Parts: sequence; structure tokens; C-alpha cells
Amino acid sequence: MPIFLVNSTSVVAQTKIEKFMPGHITFPEQNFHEGYLPMLAKKVLWKGGVFLATTPSRETLQEIIDTDPFVIHKIAYFDIQEIALTHINPELPIFTKR
Repeated sequence: MPIFLVNSTSVVAQTKIEKFMPGHITFPEQNFHEGYLPMLAKKVLWKGGVFLATTPSRETLQEIIDTDPFVIHKIAYFDIQEIALTHINPELPIFTKR
């Protein structure tokens, strides 16, 4: 199954984003639990987020992304890049208990 790196960037002021935030938060959480988004991350000094996606195709991923309120209301841009993982260090702190 393909793996995609998705970078989301807001394209409006933070104050315009606030009213759509509850629906936007539900979007990645739901897709995380359904197994489509195995990694979610907020950008520091919030300007968007980054996530990995595993879907059968780019088209399927686009259909999922199109349900995000930020996309529906055209307040964020999602850049999708298919990637091929070559190395993952299981000793990274994010994979081990502290």
C-alpha cells in the first residue's frame, strides 16, 4: 500500500480558522482510528500540520482529505507527496517508553 507524506498549511489568519477547528480536529482523529493516518503531528508555532497516510491510492487519500472542514472552506492547503520509506530507527524516543 502506498505511503504519503501530507503537509497542511493554513492560508488564512488564525482567527478565521477557530470556528472550523472542532470539525478539523475530528477529521484526523477519525482517520487515525480507521488506520488511514498512522502518524499525526502539529507544526510548532501552529501554521498547520503534517501526517503520514496509508491509503490504497492517492485518489482515495484525496477523497479523505476533501472531507476536512479546512479543505471544504478553503482555509488550508494540503500538499501530498508519495514516499518510499527506506529507514526507520526503532530506537527513536517516539518509539520507546520514557
